[in-house]
Amino acid sequence: MLTNTRKRPTVLQFLAGFCLLLTAVLWFWNVRTKDVYRCEQVNVGYVDDYLSSEDKSEFEGKKIAEGFELTALHPGRYDLEIPYASTSDENFYQIVDQLNDRVLAEGKYLAGGTEIHQQIQLQQRTLSVVVRSYLEEGELYLETCQVESEGAVYSDSFWSLLILVGLLGLCGYVLRRYRQRRQIEGLILLALAIGVSLPLMGDSLLAGHDLNFHLNRIDGLATALCTGQFPARINPNFLYGAGYLTPIMYPELFLYPSGLMCVLGASTMLAYKALCLGINLATAWVGYHSMRNFLSERAALIFAALYLLNPYRLSNLYIRCAIGEVLAMIFLPLAMVGLWNLLQGNPKTGFWQAIAGITGVYQSHVISTLLLIFFGGLYVLGCLVAERQIWKQKERWIALIGAAVAVIALNLWTILPFMRYLGWDLGTSHDKPALSKTALAPYKIFADSFQELSVTYSIGLVTLLGMAIYLFYRLAQKKKAGREDVCLGFGLFAIFLSSQLFPWDSLQAVEWINFLAGTLQFAWRNLGIAALMGTVVTATAMEWLIADGKRGIAGGMALLCLMSGFGFLSEYVGKTPVAMASKSSRWDLSYLDLGHYVLWEDDSQAVSDRSKQGVVYASGDAQVTWHQKSGVNVTFAFENPDPSEEILFEVPLYFYDLHRAFLEDGTELELTTGYNHMLCVKVPAGISQGEVAVRLDEPLSFRAAEGISLLTLAGLIGLRKRRIRRAGFAP
Repeated sequence: MLTNTRKRPTVLQFLAGFCLLLTAVLWFWNVRTKDVYRCEQVNVGYVDDYLSSEDKSEFEGKKIAEGFELTALHPGRYDLEIPYASTSDENFYQIVDQLNDRVLAEGKYLAGGTEIHQQIQLQQRTLSVVVRSYLEEGELYLETCQVESEGAVYSDSFWSLLILVGLLGLCGYVLRRYRQRRQIEGLILLALAIGVSLPLMGDSLLAGHDLNFHLNRIDGLATALCTGQFPARINPNFLYGAGYLTPIMYPELFLYPSGLMCVLGASTMLAYKALCLGINLATAWVGYHSMRNFLSERAALIFAALYLLNPYRLSNLYIRCAIGEVLAMIFLPLAMVGLWNLLQGNPKTGFWQAIAGITGVYQSHVISTLLLIFFGGLYVLGCLVAERQIWKQKERWIALIGAAVAVIALNLWTILPFMRYLGWDLGTSHDKPALSKTALAPYKIFADSFQELSVTYSIGLVTLLGMAIYLFYRLAQKKKAGREDVCLGFGLFAIFLSSQLFPWDSLQAVEWINFLAGTLQFAWRNLGIAALMGTVVTATAMEWLIADGKRGIAGGMALLCLMSGFGFLSEYVGKTPVAMASKSSRWDLSYLDLGHYVLWEDDSQAVSDRSKQGVVYASGDAQVTWHQKSGVNVTFAFENPDPSEEILFEVPLYFYDLHRAFLEDGTELELTTGYNHMLCVKVPAGISQGEVAVRLDEPLSFRAAEGISLLTLAGLIGLRKRRIRRAGFAP
């Protein structure tokens, strides 16, 4: 007789489950209530001298305020409440879609009134909405603007739930691995990755140096996807919609998930936080699995933990908001191990590791790629000189050359556009600072400290101790020479390059060296390589200490690392001001990162101010009767009372030679540039009216490069599957 041996849940278990379910429901309900757009602004934005002028009559008939700018609005209905004081019934306001110069609503400030209530309806993502106020007579004073959406406009609650479920799933997976195989590595690394992500948990976002830049990159990528750009080549956000070349000059592959989140309703702030959380999780996972092929299991775990908590990495993530650099730091260990396997280890494994690692670094950060080429090139050259047998190993050469070709072909879709604009006289080509001014005093390279919004240029005191202990073991001849010696050498060299001991001034006096070295921008960027190599050496030293019975010293180093990392985060959270108090807070749409990607001769601020007007200018007596801007595409209609002469139309787009213009009958029009290289369209004589479409149109060479990259990716996937089947891992 069969009996049911399954135990029924006890009352306490039932209550515990009910409490957990109730907690989840209440949490989601609370998060969902915050999916409304709600903000209050006090920056009225009066014209100069209006407030201080005793006689306001000189401002009559003019716009006196263009303030209360709202950025990155999602589709929905919004209520605006503006307190005011007016001495006349003739003064009025307009609520304007700024980049299209389209009036969404308008009304009057009535004498004796105290506030206006106005609703606007948005059918699509709108980058910038502004309240414009006009003085017709008397006086007009504004105080604040309170805006709230009618109901939820964000999907943050659903994305937060998805992220939470994903994290719980990861926790369940690593717990299962622990129970089945007693593998504790996943638990440790997941706990640390979530721990260093705690500053991201909350309703606000703390300040950071390049925060505006990356918020604009993510939101601009969403706008580009919504308006048909794929892959994105020009960011539609920067320069108040004039467009900026960041997607070509600053790789954005790993920003696409965050951009897609915004397309599907997430706030830009949540998309940015999700990106940072993903960076921390990926750093731990890639670091551990990369080093398992280079170090022992235990040393690989130590490496991943130390690397995750390295103060230089944490400072880049939270203080500098150097997203490109911390993304590149995910893949540097994989690229390093891949190069080692290609030249000294298993070339078949190295082939795949090198392709994935180098591609990951390049698609993250161009300057980190240059550092990888420099240090990796030195390593390859050293191996070819020191180990002559490599010259005779055909399999290695096939793997090495194959990996190099595959990396180029796989990334050709971004390499080719990047190379095209290297020939332009952009601002970045003139930014060649004296690296000696950014070199560090040697003690600072290991000094763990925090100051408000001040970058921590340190790879950590634990790294210094680890390298010292490693040298002790080697000099005492307790351990044989190994590949960690090479890591120590490169790490010390990178530290030397970062320090004031290196003769940067003398070298930069040589023109070609200045050209190459100047692309680095800051001498301390070498600390990324120093952190990687120093952490490999420190992980090895700690493993030796454990094997030698000195667990107390190794444990003390681990504790010091934890105190340093989480102490940094504690100071950061406690002392850093808030940049965005909520997901509805605005950010600067004219943020340009010093205008690196506009032509050197142009005034990037003037470009921004021109584009902010959101109008199409016409020459002569011609008039623009209608226009619409969608991302970096502009359509407008015109009338020309004197068709005997050609017309020149200046549109609010910066000229990167990636646009084409057509009349409604398909006739292609000539494009030229105006002041500060604003894009201009020439309509030939003989046309009295018509409609012009100016659209982004990639060159055929870009499309060909994209095709080659896709074919390469498909080929690599097919080759990988074939090798797995041959190895017997597939049915």
